[in-house]
Parts: sequence; structure tokens; C-alpha cells
Amino acid sequence: CPDGFSQPIPTNLASTSAFNAFGVPSIYGYDALRAYQSVYTRRANANNADITNKNWVVEEKIITAFAKADIDTLVGDMPLRGNIGLQIINTDQSSKAFAVADGNAVSGVSGISGGKKYTDYLPSLNLALSLPAEQTIRLGLAQTMTRARLDQLRASSNFSLGVNNRQWSGDGGNPKLDPFRANVFDIGYEKYFGTKAYIAAAYFYKDLKSFIYQDKVAKDFTGFPNPTNGAVTPISNIGSFDTPTNGKGGNMKGIELSASLPLNMLSDVLDGFGVVVSHSDTESSIKPNGPGNSQPLPGLSKRVTNLTAYFEKYGFSARISNRSRSDFVGEVAGFGADREFVYVRGENITDLQFGYAFDAGMFKGLSVLLQMNNLDNTPYRSYEGVKDKPKVYSSYGRTILFGLNYKF
Repeated sequence: CPDGFSQPIPTNLASTSAFNAFGVPSIYGYDALRAYQSVYTRRANANNADITNKNWVVEEKIITAFAKADIDTLVGDMPLRGNIGLQIINTDQSSKAFAVADGNAVSGVSGISGGKKYTDYLPSLNLALSLPAEQTIRLGLAQTMTRARLDQLRASSNFSLGVNNRQWSGDGGNPKLDPFRANVFDIGYEKYFGTKAYIAAAYFYKDLKSFIYQDKVAKDFTGFPNPTNGAVTPISNIGSFDTPTNGKGGNMKGIELSASLPLNMLSDVLDGFGVVVSHSDTESSIKPNGPGNSQPLPGLSKRVTNLTAYFEKYGFSARISNRSRSDFVGEVAGFGADREFVYVRGENITDLQFGYAFDAGMFKGLSVLLQMNNLDNTPYRSYEGVKDKPKVYSSYGRTILFGLNYKF
């Protein structure tokens, strides 16, 4: 923090120094560190409880065994291919960190550790049935798992003892977390038109059997030092602890549509033109903050659409792309690198690209590329739960890139 300029700022912060390179004998420099030290009194971050709570180590020892058998047979006269497999994954997770008493990072600190071992058995089945007229039906069944974030697995604890209610409370990580676990089902249809075009549709369903969310749970504070030095006697050693915990998951389901179509399939006049499009529509019953909370799953937009129109012929290429997504909840880094949720407005972003490749003459092998990203300068907008309470409005502008490539 500033010390009130109690010390005069040195006047000799600028000086010359030897350089002796490229014919330059010396350079003029400014001692920014001395200027900083003359104006500010520095305080060690070790006295900050939040810094001590972020001093942790998480270790994961993982052993994986797997087996896979390929499938290549006929159903009637239709080829069926795919595979069936099994993974056996043994995980030994542990964490070492600190317990900080009542925000006192100087004297109220003790080491703390914890962990857990578990084994997952994950079968999977993938099939592709080839139908007449270049059609394919795909099926996927699997049990999957995803481990918790490392910061959720930390053993760190911040605790206190209430002077008035004489009850323990605290917050921190949970090194005994189970992973996310889900049963997954996918089915899709594909139609190809030689090597020129395709259309595809898919349905997916994910049933999360285990989820991780923040919750207040009962915790035994036996062995934790009394932060009041005995001035307050707790009613019980069982208190409230805000921590990541495992709970019921929910399900996520939706459809995905995609197509790639050169327009010369419709008319020879449109040779060189084409479109690529994809769209997804997703529904989720997952409650990321636990039962009874209506907040949507972070990062999930209900609708996402991508559309690209292009022209490629005679060495020229032009492409315009638009990607849009509906409103979603973002999980971002907040103050002190802690994670926080923000409601983000949907966006609609357009990019443009031009190129030309020389295939003859003195410039043969040279290609030129011009890209313009975020053509309409779409801003980033977030809000406080409801859209009429804006929080952040950031306009990043357009990005223009020019490139040259040469092959020889």
C-alpha cells in the first residue's frame, strides 16, 4: 500500500548503461523498481489467509486395464462393424494442504491431509450398420467417468468458532470426492452422396449417476485447534462445512443435425459454391448447485448453430461463417482466482475469409489469405440473473489477419 510519500522519490532513477551491440554504445534506462519501492510499502502475502488456503497439493495415482474386441460381420446382407470394450480404472487420490483458523494465517495454521481409493468398471459398445444407398446407422452405449477438478479435491480448510452461537463452521475442498459417472446412449443416421455431400442426424442421452456440486454438509471438527484460545467452548464438535460434495446427477439429452452440400448438385451454374451447416438443441435436468436450485448447467447453451457458405474455384476461395448460441451460464475466474458463475447473453458472430492460390507463372506455389473475424463487432455481455440487470459489456472489435504461404 502507498506509504503516503513519507520518503522523497529519488531523482536519479534514469541513467545510461553499457549496451555495446549493433554499434550502439549505451542505452538510456529508467529504474522502475526503485520508483516502486520508494512509493509503496510491501506486505508479504503469507499473512493472507486466502493465499495460505491456496497452498495445496493434489496427487492422483491411476492404473488402467482395458480390453477391446472388434466386430465385423453381416446382418442379413448388411455389413455390421464396431467394437466392444471394457476399462478397469483404479484411482488413488490424496491431498496435502493447510487448515487456517478464523482467517489467521500467521498463527492459526495446521497441516491437513486426506484422500480416497476407488475402482470403476466401464463397458462400452460401438456399432455401425451399413444400409443400401450409402446410408449408415450408428449406435453407442457406454458407462463413463470424469474426475473432479483438482481445486475441488484439495484438502484446504478455513474454519471458525462462533462467539455467539458456539458452533463450528468452515469451507474448503474435499479430497474424498467420487468422480462424475454417467450412462451414455447415442444413435445417429448418416446419408452420403458419394464423396461430395452428406446429411446426418443424431440423438444423445446422458444419465448422470453422480454429480459434484457445492453444498453445506456436517463435518466433525475434532482435532481442530480452538481459534478463540479456549475463550469459547463449542456446543458440539459437529459443525457446518461448505464444500464440494457428491449427489444425484440428472440427465442431458438432445439432437444434433449437420449437412455439407456442394450446390452444383442442384445446378451446374452453382459449381464451386457450397454450404456447411450444423445445429444442436439440448435439454438438461442437471442441477449444478444441488437439488432445489434452478441455475442451468455452466457452459450449456440450449441452441447452437453454425452456418458456412463458400466458393472455391479457379484458385479463388471465399468463405463466410456465422456461429450463434443462446444464453448460457459461464464459469469464470473471479477475485483471487476463485471461480464464480456469470449469466452470459447469447451471441451471433460472423467471420469472413478470402484467398487465392497461384498455380502457374512466376508466383506458382504462392497463396494469399485475408481473414476478418467478428465482422459485425459482436460484444460480450453478461448480466445479474435477469437480462435487465447488465453486469459486463465488452466490445473487442474486429480482427483482421493477412497471410502469405509459399510451397516449393
